[in-house]
Amino acid sequence: MRADANEAPKNIFFKNKNQKQMKLIIAIILQAIAFYVLNLVPGIHFTGSFWNAICYGFFFGLVAIVVNLGLMAATAAFGVATGGIGAFIGIILYILGWWIIPAIQLEVLAWWFPKHFAVDGFGYAILGGLVLLVFNFIVKLLTGNGKS
Repeated sequence: MRADANEAPKNIFFKNKNQKQMKLIIAIILQAIAFYVLNLVPGIHFTGSFWNAICYGFFFGLVAIVVNLGLMAATAAFGVATGGIGAFIGIILYILGWWIIPAIQLEVLAWWFPKHFAVDGFGYAILGGLVLLVFNFIVKLLTGNGKS
């Protein structure tokens, strides 16, 4: 059977492209709101407009990707160098230390954008990271657990 020449090609990766784009936009806006929630944590200071918060929410997502890829690459390299035992240890440490990753992300973001975002110390970053974890967990519960 031959497809019509005027028919648009189907997207085989996403069920609905507009739906995925809207979820991304909503996620960035909710992450921007999270920066205002972080002002409630002592030791974390965000002073900026809502547009700054949207930009920082976008960059926070990028930092999350970079940090997770870096940790996976380090675990893989350590695993290859030690014949697999290092990967096992790295994966266990990753499972036990998952809650510290948002703290690292906050520290990186504060280092990149010191004009509008500051963290007074790593202890405050850990507390802010836990607040972000709880905030994102509640958002995922309210928005359908990240499913399409």
